Amino acid sequence: MKISVSNISALASIEHLKNLFSEFGFVKSIFFLDRLHHQCLVTMDETIDGENAIKYLDRSIFIGQSISVSKVRLIK
Repeated sequence: MKISVSNISALASIEHLKNLFSEFGFVKSIFFLDRLHHQCLVTMDETIDGENAIKYLDRSIFIGQSISVSKVRLIK
């Protein structure tokens, strides 16, 4: 499952994000889309793990900032 994360602190690293999302399941990959705008894409192994991560992490405080966490929706 692909998850969009935005409003990430400039101090956050891929390792910080991996530790955060690993609490919910196996993290396949993390990729910064735009460091300037503090956005990244997290890929979780299982859909249920991604849904739980979204449920508990959306609007949570991470390294001093409220992050936005949502499912990536593909445009057809």
